[in-house]
Formats: sequence, C-alpha cells, structure tokens
Amino acid sequence: MNKDTIVASIIGFGLGLVAAIALWVVPRILPKLPQIKSPNQKETSTTAAQNNTTEGLTITTPVNGEISQSDAITLKGKAANTKLVVISTADKSQVVTPSENGEYSAPVKLVEGNNDIVVSLISDETTTTELINVFYFADDI
Repeated sequence: MNKDTIVASIIGFGLGLVAAIALWVVPRILPKLPQIKSPNQKETSTTAAQNNTTEGLTITTPVNGEISQSDAITLKGKAANTKLVVISTADKSQVVTPSENGEYSAPVKLVEGNNDIVVSLISDETTTTELINVFYFADDI
C-alpha cells in the first residue's frame, strides 16, 4: 500500500469513530425538555382505536380511517361530565357545547387527502384528547 492510501484510511476511520461516538453520547448528554402541566389538571391522550372511545369521550361518526368523497362531514359523539368539547383540524378549531345528555356534533371541512381531527374534552379535573383520521378524495376510488 502506498502512503496516501494508509493516510486516507486512517482519516476515514477517525471520522467514522467520531461520528459513532457523537451519535452514542450526545443523546445522553442533552437534557430532556420539561413538560409543562397545569397544577390541578391531569391529561390523558390516546390515539383512537376502532371503536373511537376514550374515558368520557366517544366519537360516533366518522369512524377512524374513514374515506369520504365529500369535503364536509358532521362529527358526532358523546362527552360525559364536561362543559366544552374542542374540535381541531389543520386549519380550524371550534368549541362545541354538548347537550344535556352529553351529545355533541359539529360540521368539519376536509382537505384533499389525510385529515387529522383532534377532539378534546375539557372538564375541571382532566383533559382527554382523541385523534381520528379521515381521508377525503374528490375522485371515485
């Protein structure tokens, strides 16, 4: 081997070693960011399962993963022991007050493709959040 090949190999090995050490050590050194929570509020968050039910919060329509050919849907569900339900999409958030029996509904405008809809139940003690995905395609599938 000539001298240039040996020097290039040593430099390459050294750079690879530095990169490997950095990838192994840096995540251990950097502090984890603190999570800020209200002192009197507990938070539960879940991704919706097939039945779209979380403690105190139920989404009856649409079903998680539903495919819609209309750009507007009506989101319906039930919220137990709450005064406010917040429905958020990528471009709009709206606050809905449930009826006396806990049912709520609100129109939701969809954009082409995947729409993440976050429904949050806000009560005095807890905040419960549920995420569902609705797909909108204007063309026939």
